Amino acid sequence: MGAMNLLAWGLLLLSLSTSIARADVVLDPGGRTEECPAESALRDEAEVKSSSVLQRDYSTKKVVAPVSGQPQPVLPPAVSAAVQLTPPPPTPVPPPTSFWHTYLFLATLLAGSMLHAIKLPSFAPLVQKSLTASGKSQHVPNKDSIKGTTAQDSALTTNVGMLEHDPPAVASCLLELLPDIEATAMCQDGADPAPVSYRELRGLLERPEAAGVSGCFLKSDRVALVLDNGKDMAVCMLAVMHMACAVPLNTGFTEKELLAAMQQLKCSVVVLRPGQAGEAARKAAEQLGLRILTLQKQIAPGRLLSLEGPRVEPDGSKESVEASSNDRVVLLLKTSGTTSKGKVVTFTMGRLSLAARYNASSVDLGQGSVCLSMMPLYHIAGISVNFLASMSAGANVLFYSGAFEVERFAAELERPDSYKPTWYFAVPAVHDAVLSYVAELGRPLKHQLRLIRSAGAALLQQTGLRLVDVFGCAVTPAYGMTEALEITCPPDNYRLERPGSVGPSISADIILVAGEVCIRGNLVMPGYEFNGPQEEDPNAEAWTTGDAKGFLCTGDLGHLDKDGWLYLTGRSKEMINRGGETINPHEVEPALASKPGIEVVVCFSAPHHALGECVAAAVVLNKGMEVQEVSPEQILQHCAPMLSGIMQPEVFVYVPRDVLPTTATKKFIRAGLAQRLGLTSDMMSSGASVFVYNPAKGMIEPRDDLQSRTVMVKDSLGHLRETSGKEATEQRLKDGLFGLGIIQVVTKHWYEGNYADVPLPSWFIPVYTKWACSAMMFMALFFLLTGHSLAQISTRKQLRERWLGLYVVMMAASYIGLATNSLIVHWYFAWLLLAELSVTGIDIMCLRLPEAMGDLRRALSASTSICIFLLCAAFTNTEIPEGFCVAAGHTLDMSAGWSLGGSRSTWGNMFLATLDWCLGEWSFGLLFIWAVSFAIGFHLLPSLSKALWARPGLLSVLAKPEVRMLSCAAVVLLIGVSPGWPNSVEGWWWPWGPRGSSGLEPLMDLSACLVSMLHTYVSIACMAVAVGPNARILQDVGKYAIGTLITHTSFSRYTLILYNIDGKWWGFHDALELGVFASSPTAVVIAMVVIPFLYVYSIGRLAQGLVDMMLSNAMNSAVLLWACYLTAVNWPS
Repeated sequence: MGAMNLLAWGLLLLSLSTSIARADVVLDPGGRTEECPAESALRDEAEVKSSSVLQRDYSTKKVVAPVSGQPQPVLPPAVSAAVQLTPPPPTPVPPPTSFWHTYLFLATLLAGSMLHAIKLPSFAPLVQKSLTASGKSQHVPNKDSIKGTTAQDSALTTNVGMLEHDPPAVASCLLELLPDIEATAMCQDGADPAPVSYRELRGLLERPEAAGVSGCFLKSDRVALVLDNGKDMAVCMLAVMHMACAVPLNTGFTEKELLAAMQQLKCSVVVLRPGQAGEAARKAAEQLGLRILTLQKQIAPGRLLSLEGPRVEPDGSKESVEASSNDRVVLLLKTSGTTSKGKVVTFTMGRLSLAARYNASSVDLGQGSVCLSMMPLYHIAGISVNFLASMSAGANVLFYSGAFEVERFAAELERPDSYKPTWYFAVPAVHDAVLSYVAELGRPLKHQLRLIRSAGAALLQQTGLRLVDVFGCAVTPAYGMTEALEITCPPDNYRLERPGSVGPSISADIILVAGEVCIRGNLVMPGYEFNGPQEEDPNAEAWTTGDAKGFLCTGDLGHLDKDGWLYLTGRSKEMINRGGETINPHEVEPALASKPGIEVVVCFSAPHHALGECVAAAVVLNKGMEVQEVSPEQILQHCAPMLSGIMQPEVFVYVPRDVLPTTATKKFIRAGLAQRLGLTSDMMSSGASVFVYNPAKGMIEPRDDLQSRTVMVKDSLGHLRETSGKEATEQRLKDGLFGLGIIQVVTKHWYEGNYADVPLPSWFIPVYTKWACSAMMFMALFFLLTGHSLAQISTRKQLRERWLGLYVVMMAASYIGLATNSLIVHWYFAWLLLAELSVTGIDIMCLRLPEAMGDLRRALSASTSICIFLLCAAFTNTEIPEGFCVAAGHTLDMSAGWSLGGSRSTWGNMFLATLDWCLGEWSFGLLFIWAVSFAIGFHLLPSLSKALWARPGLLSVLAKPEVRMLSCAAVVLLIGVSPGWPNSVEGWWWPWGPRGSSGLEPLMDLSACLVSMLHTYVSIACMAVAVGPNARILQDVGKYAIGTLITHTSFSRYTLILYNIDGKWWGFHDALELGVFASSPTAVVIAMVVIPFLYVYSIGRLAQGLVDMMLSNAMNSAVLLWACYLTAVNWPS
């Protein structure tokens, strides 16, 4: 990104210097700007030949303001732009001497379209078949394989004997683990880091009475810590681990979940926050009769903690365990992090210290390292990897507090102080959010990261490579679990050279038993806590037996390469790994099944694009119950008091009982249930969250695509955003309508520019002429849909990015037209930008009115925008405003036609992309009608959309094939009877004499505007029904609309020379000049239907890719375009 910035601004400075050096502008003593005579003559000649600089593609003859007292001249029909778009004689293009341009153009269209249709990845099966035949086939992972994993040829089933390092020293207490130095040990995010040094921490542990925590804990206490993630939680955890046993719990748990957890973990003390934040924990502790200590926010000077609550005197009988013993249990965690059925894992001081030093070594931590820690301290990754590993190495931990917000997270990476992070550890969902934010930001982050560690879910190879590219640092996808702490991790200089691998083992011996990864080592737990025969032994099936006895079964499937690097390919156990949070399905099911109307619920793991896995529920309803009667919304509402957010299902599958697989003893099989039911990643990526079994097809189907929760969509400017499934459906419909409109635009320009003199077949003339001349309808369609897209933008940052993107596309369209002497379509983006600024500005002003006005503010905003544009359309239809100045040196010369005014390299022209802003003169106010369409799309379409979604019955009727066919016929009929735009006295609407003969003329124009608008919107409504949200071909065309729009005029014989720029190098204006077309009108018709589609799928698709690339870094793209513009207009002719 840095090189991109330097290149862009360097080219701009070079172009500015060239512009100054080659200036041919002379300032007279009065300050007026004069052109050189040669330039003026050339410019005037070019402008006489052109019809309009504002709107090249609609050939509207310029209307001269009438002399006072004289009637306005009547326009002949031949120049009526919206009624009869007959082009003027184009600037002569010499007849082609050869047809190589045509052959190359058509070959490009055919090749590009074939590549688009074939989709090269589909050759993969053929390649695989070839490899298999040659004996070089790679290992094919099973159905549970993780996307992005690369299998390796290796018969290795164990890494025993491959570890090449000795274990680090074991610490018997925290004072042996923490170095005795003055450096900062931890701090907090935000403006005030409030750093804590290692000396201060050691003082707290060495002298608890001086620190004010004496008598708070006994060595035999199990202390539940229900505290928010951050520095205070970390300090409190160290104090508890040094004096007792810490039991960190999730602050998001409900009272019932906390009660069950405290009871199972046999807690005797609870430390919580004061006030409402600790209310659930306080109630749970009171029910169990636990001692409650409150962590106060106000801390006395010189102290790190302030705990309020009852103290206790040490009881010698309970103090049998020495504080310095490395076998003392200092930490307890639950594998599922939820309620009573989870398994309890104990951690001794020795095992935690070993893990801390293993981790510090694996990521090369030391003084100067700063970890941005957002992993919660009730999770082993946050405790062992981020916290204790940094403490053991004398490094610093910058604790991220509160819920994850990508803007705040990025701000911490760019901290201006000495606490700027050098590494962080997160789950893939966080990486995806950070990458999306950086892409939207349009600039690289000013960071000091040297390493990013990932775990909790599979890191896709493409995501990892993007991290390497964006941050320029090592990326290490690691593997660990609560029972074994850290298992594998690549070296700290790893950059994903082995796709899909989680690295070599840190300390554990690994064997593969029937494909399952099994481990043993000094970090692996000795066993789950077991309290006797009154409960089921959790260790019964946790360990391997037979020849490989004593290995812990992880439940993960995988394989090893020849160097002992581990590759994970799926899960074999029933546990659900939701973004690193392990969830036991047995704990979720009782809460769901308690909902009346449900017979059975089976929870299982479903694929998730960001979390890796999520909770899914297969629901069997009681006989006679329907899905609508026991909807997912009702189920979630019922179980909300019993289940925390992470425990609640995100996917519901309604099935009959006999569809659910069972064992011989009739136990439900949860492992692999998603695959058995056909719940694939593709189905999940569509955004659907509710599925119903279809007995006729023997498979599950989305209950209703309209019920989708979230899905990623790309808008017309290439911006990705997460939105609801309803909005995704609307976006598909808009893409289809955009596709239909862009085909009309390309067809019109190519026919008028190349074959206007070719007689069409008599049967085709009425239909085609109306189709090609439907400027009002299709341009209104574009503006209407764009207004609806703007209404879906929710932040000012997105709004600014959108407007900058429109400006960049406007500049690109202008430069393409200038460089190739083609018709320039940048006016569309310019007018769209002006309409967006106007409508948004009015909306912001109206929303600043008193809130007591309620919805009246929105109504006032809508009516104001629509009425202003409508009145402007009516009055500029008869009156021609004087030209006005928009920027320095940019004026409109009324006497010389459409004038660029001043010098060709004025600042005004540079920043306005060569655009003349005599708005309203072109096509008799039609621009303002399109602005009305934009305002309607912005204000009214969202309400209409909401009303339609509320009527599923109506939507199902509109989706019927016969209704869509009738709508298609209605569109053809409406285009055929189009009233046209009121711009001549021969129009259908004008009953009186010549223009200017009646004082009611503006009112008549207004009436004509309303009638034409009504016809247009009825036509668009029918068009929307006919196209529908599943017109895949038109949707593909719509996705490439901008690339097609800004390039297609380069292949038309319409030419336009501006700024004396000679575009003779561009030889493709005659690319469509084939003799067969001139001699066969039928061939012209076929070509004008087929070739535009081929163009969109080839050149339009390529151009759209370049547009997307420019929009991904809009500011630098604008600078580059300015540089290109200045270079072009100052280059020797």
